[in-house]
Amino acid sequence: MRPIHVALFLGAFTLSGCLASPAYQLKDVTYADVQKSLVKGRTTKSQVQDRFGKPTAVNTYNGQEIWTYNLTQIDPLSVLIKAGKYRNLTVTFKGNIVSTYDYQSGGQS
Repeated sequence: MRPIHVALFLGAFTLSGCLASPAYQLKDVTYADVQKSLVKGRTTKSQVQDRFGKPTAVNTYNGQEIWTYNLTQIDPLSVLIKAGKYRNLTVTFKGNIVSTYDYQSGGQS
C-alpha cells in the first residue's frame, strides 16, 4: 500500500471511531463541567441525556439504573508511544433522579 493510502485509511478510521462513539460528547468535558451538569437528588435522566447524549451502556444493580459513558481517544500514529486520552462517566439513578456519579479522565497526548 502506498504511504498516502495508509495515511488516508488511518485518518478515516480515526474519524469514524470518534463519530461513532455514543459518548463523543465527553470529548471536551472536565470534572467541573460534570459537577455543574449533575446535581445529586435533582438532575433527571432526561437532563443527563440532553447534556451527555446516549450512554455507552445501561445496567441495573440493586434496583438502581446505571448509565456509563466511555470515551477513549487514541492517535493511531502515536500508538507506539502509548499516547491517548480517556474519559469515563458513571451515573447511578434512584428512580428518575441522579443519586451518585463518578467521573474519571486521564492519559497523555
